[in-house]
Amino acid sequence: MRTHIANLNSIMQTQLALAWAAGISATLLASCILLWFWWARQATKKITKELVQETSSGGLKTITRGIPPGTLNTSSSASTHPPPIVSTQADISNDRSDQNGGTDGSPPAQQDTLDDAERALSEVNVIAARRLALHALRDIDAKTDSAPSSDTNTGGWGAALLRPNAKYLKRRRASSVLKTAERAIDAAVRALVEAREGESEFRVCRDDDLRVLYRHKSGDTMHYIKFEAVFDAPVHHVLSLLREFDLAITWNRFLHDSQILSAPSLSEVFVYALQWLPWPFKPICAFIRARGYDMSEWDDNTNSAPENLRQLTERMGGVGMFILVESGQEAELTDEQQAALPAKHRGCITADIYKGSFVSMVPSQGSDNRTMAAMYIKVDPKLPSPPEWLVSFVLGTMAPWMFSAMLRLLKTFPSSDVTLPPLDEKQKKPPKAGLRYAHRISKNEALYGMVQRRSRERVDRIKRTS
Repeated sequence: MRTHIANLNSIMQTQLALAWAAGISATLLASCILLWFWWARQATKKITKELVQETSSGGLKTITRGIPPGTLNTSSSASTHPPPIVSTQADISNDRSDQNGGTDGSPPAQQDTLDDAERALSEVNVIAARRLALHALRDIDAKTDSAPSSDTNTGGWGAALLRPNAKYLKRRRASSVLKTAERAIDAAVRALVEAREGESEFRVCRDDDLRVLYRHKSGDTMHYIKFEAVFDAPVHHVLSLLREFDLAITWNRFLHDSQILSAPSLSEVFVYALQWLPWPFKPICAFIRARGYDMSEWDDNTNSAPENLRQLTERMGGVGMFILVESGQEAELTDEQQAALPAKHRGCITADIYKGSFVSMVPSQGSDNRTMAAMYIKVDPKLPSPPEWLVSFVLGTMAPWMFSAMLRLLKTFPSSDVTLPPLDEKQKKPPKAGLRYAHRISKNEALYGMVQRRSRERVDRIKRTS
């Protein structure tokens, strides 16, 4: 009996000890969780306040980081004050919200400006996206300084700790748009600055309707080439010659193959090209990744970017649609894409196109039916010391022929007010290449409609200010 009672006492003591330990552990765990929430909120407030201060005072410092001093003038008011908003469709809703206030009880223009910034970025209008994101961050900062937070006034401090911080989430959205836009602008500025460097070292190979410039230093594997030309066609038609790259083989006799490997986004493509070269050289191929941005507001509003950017783009007629180009990697291809490469790919030379290469297209002479196009390419053809006759053939024969072929092709594009006839691949006479491009344009209204609209807006702004 005594043994049984002793066992019961021992069990009760053990259970009491376990209960006491569990209570202490739960108390410590709850304390740690509350301390973690408190620390996270304090850190969030500190980080977001620093972010707003940095973006409010830094202006274009992040854009011009690493560019040689004196190249760009960043002392204008654009670096300390938000630039004026031009009357694009996105900004009209911003003006409307200035009067009526945000839809979620935020200060006037805050919510609409943030939505417009994200919309501008989705349309690759990075200049407007950057400007609107800066406005949104300053609006959010103004709310933080002038209005008490509703998070601490509803449901007590405990509920506020567990509720997402609306201001933090908005700052996060706005700062994400700002960083994405500024990375694109920074890359474009660097490319433009580099294209202007060493201009005196370029050799003019042709200077008529097609301007061709070339630079190569002895012992250097890199070749620098510039093309400038005016096309009697709207920007979105000229753009389609690059975007619909798989159709290039239908009119370019120097191409063995052209493929679109992938199109990750509205304005990004990953393509493959295999080009013929004269004997005794093997065909040369390239995997090319291109990303396009709408930067036309650089030309329309000097406060949207450093003033000296006008000098950088003087010969190009402005910036407009700006496409950054660089090499992709064959290793990125899937097994299916590898299998689709032509047989001649096995023995070809793979050229590298380096960062800083770009293509720019802008309406020429205030007309949305003429396009000024410029191309700057940094290429390593992997040919040791290519002979002068080969360089002369590529730049003096191939390039002018392709330019003339592009002019002829653009003339075959149907008018925009004409109903497109259906494509019939089975007919004896294959459809004209221009009709193929026109069908592609009509099926991609999101891209080509946006480019056409932005080009017309730019021409209208120029006409109003001239």
